[in-house]
Amino acid sequence: MFTFMDDNNLTTAPLTPSSGAPEFLDTDGLRAVFGIKRSLAYDLLGLGLIRGVSLRRKGRTRGKRLFDAASVRAYLASAEK
Repeated sequence: MFTFMDDNNLTTAPLTPSSGAPEFLDTDGLRAVFGIKRSLAYDLLGLGLIRGVSLRRKGRTRGKRLFDAASVRAYLASAEK
């Protein structure tokens, strides 16, 4: 079955370029961008200090964990104070 967009959802407004900074990072990305290693990332996630999502297929136990880069930046900013 196909779903088509209706004309009410279309716009001619120009697109604004993104900053190029990633919205989500895996553990390798956290280490490369912020210097945060895997164990610390999971500790911070468990304490609720940063946010993350787990992407996995239905019925699977393993998936891909991604961390919200904005929450990591917020955590780092609050840790500086």
